[in-house]
Amino acid sequence: PVVVEAGFSPHLADASHVLFSLWLPETPNVLPAGPSHNLAITAYVLNAEGHVLCVKERHGPSAGQGWKLPQGKVEAQEDVSGAAIREVHEETGVMAEFVKICSILETQSVPIPVYRGFSSLLCICLLRCMDPHPVIKCQEGEIEDAAWLPLEELKQQPLFVSQGIWLDMLNAAHETSKSRIDGIHLKTVPLQTRAGTTNVWHTMSSPPVA
Repeated sequence: PVVVEAGFSPHLADASHVLFSLWLPETPNVLPAGPSHNLAITAYVLNAEGHVLCVKERHGPSAGQGWKLPQGKVEAQEDVSGAAIREVHEETGVMAEFVKICSILETQSVPIPVYRGFSSLLCICLLRCMDPHPVIKCQEGEIEDAAWLPLEELKQQPLFVSQGIWLDMLNAAHETSKSRIDGIHLKTVPLQTRAGTTNVWHTMSSPPVA
């Protein structure tokens, strides 16, 4: 392309545009790099009996590995809390209330081609089922099955038995639901320099969820 011949380098891209940049000063280039992280959520949803909402995926790395927690990517311009609520409803039909983040898994060099070279942040979120008698409706084409399971039964699933990090996160979510771990809460505050709001995440004790 002409821009490359002129000395420009690719900086970032999305579905609507590609941005090239060229550092003009005769000093080291200190222009911040483009996006480098993928943000996703895993949802730990409890009902009134203290059972955990689980899914079986039809496709992807977790397909055929039994029950797991609902999970998905945070979309552009979407809050972590909103993504957790949306993914739970999309995958299972269950309406849930966001409570807090239990823990965050940080992974470097994600082994997925589309995220090559990216780091990944996975927020394990605690949610509370809003309906005392929820009707499960699996996402067509994506989710094979969904159900409420006791925690101890979920811990025996292949994903949690074979990968200790997932079991650690599951235990952290359980401890957070019992308020034995504070977790990270959301507070939305107005911006001081322009119109709009921003989200502040902070630790804070709260009553047990179930």
